[in-house]
Amino acid sequence: MSGSRYYSFVGVYTFTYAAIGMLLPLIGQYLDGIGFTGMQIGAVTATAVGIFASPFWGYLSHYSKDSTRTLLFLCILTDVRSRGSIYGMDRKA
Repeated sequence: MSGSRYYSFVGVYTFTYAAIGMLLPLIGQYLDGIGFTGMQIGAVTATAVGIFASPFWGYLSHYSKDSTRTLLFLCILTDVRSRGSIYGMDRKA
């Protein structure tokens, strides 16, 4: 792939995911404001994250040529985040 074509792809992906990164944290508040229930908000955001996250991790796994290490990293990250959520809920009570 030529250099200019590579940077063209980098630019497209950078601005695309930057826009998603600005929108996604606020989408729950917006949906709540227009009357969505918690279940509906969860379904919408889970679908959006699933559509964008799966290709990203698939690409990363393919690029690194070590899918086992990528999967291990994701499992550890899930464990750490879920434990943080559980312990965070205990402190608020």
